[in-house]
Amino acid sequence: MAGDAVVRHVVVFGRVLREAGLEVGPGRVADALRALDSIELDRHEDVYWALRQTLVARREDLESFD
Repeated sequence: MAGDAVVRHVVVFGRVLREAGLEVGPGRVADALRALDSIELDRHEDVYWALRQTLVARREDLESFD
């Protein structure tokens, strides 16, 4: 997946999470993108944990993230 596509997907995912009630703003999206830069994107479990760690702030939001 090209870098621009990754950015678009993360931005859209952030919007979806925000619409679901999570506190996801530009700072969290930027953190998520930095985290994804440090892992191999073909390792899906690593992608999941990188995004969960950076985009979820409250325990009660875990179900919505999943």
